[in-house]
Amino acid sequence: MDKNVMDAATRAIRIQIADEQRGMVLAQERINALTKAEIRVEQAIAEFEKAQVRKTAGDPA
Repeated sequence: MDKNVMDAATRAIRIQIADEQRGMVLAQERINALTKAEIRVEQAIAEFEKAQVRKTAGDPA
């Protein structure tokens, strides 16, 4: 195989690797955002449940 062809193939592979790594970073950022959203929803549910308990106990708070 010609050296120029091998160099071009190497560059193409490196570009593909970089693209995949960028995709992984973006995926991790989306995972982190979804995890934070999940935590916020769980906290809201817990607050709602606490309010329901207070309400049934006759606590005006």
